[in-house]
Amino acid sequence: YTSVQIADSREMSAGAGDEIGANETPADAQTIENAGAAGSENAAAYASAAALKAAVSCREYVLPEELLFLCINDNSVTVDINVNVVFFDEAGQLLSIEDAAVWSCGPGERAVATARLPHDTEYNRIPFDHYDLEVTVEETSESMLRKNYGPELTITSNIGTEGTVLAMVENPTGITFYRVRLICLYYQGDNVVGYSTNYLENLSDREAVEFYTPNDPELNPIPFDDYKILVTDTEIR
Repeated sequence: YTSVQIADSREMSAGAGDEIGANETPADAQTIENAGAAGSENAAAYASAAALKAAVSCREYVLPEELLFLCINDNSVTVDINVNVVFFDEAGQLLSIEDAAVWSCGPGERAVATARLPHDTEYNRIPFDHYDLEVTVEETSESMLRKNYGPELTITSNIGTEGTVLAMVENPTGITFYRVRLICLYYQGDNVVGYSTNYLENLSDREAVEFYTPNDPELNPIPFDDYKILVTDTEIR
């Protein structure tokens, strides 16, 4: 689904240093030169996009209501990640098309995105057989860059007396954050089986936050043996 188009090689056969042919005018030669330059730029853009994508890994986990993606950006630049998901039934018929996006994921950062599983107009789950994924990665535009200060925060946590995850978030940056968004991923072995989100407002020093444990669609608790807390966004105003 990449939007980059590579010019046909025949349009790139004449460059700035080629002579004008017997049946070519100077205008024709300039057109060929421009086509060659544009083709080179498009090829470079395609190679850059491919390199960005190669340095991003996304692992998916099927949850009771959603498909969750845990993405890691190993690029040296901040990127936007989009995952297009197409769900199919056993007969190969398309059931639904969903998108999951991560904006402004910094170098070395982990980020989470979700896509809803197939459902009808009343949001009842529709069984699916398999799905196809298409991941696109672009460098975040300068106007949209938004630093996540999560790696600079200190988080300590434990399971409280009521079975929920309790965390203390300490902010040593000297910046007061208007809002800090967090997600707690619950694991069984290596698999994510659920998640919980929460946020803090006006975090200047330190503050406690609680994450409720996951439930299945019938509201039964989903067992887990480990969890990880990520800071997904730090907003400054």
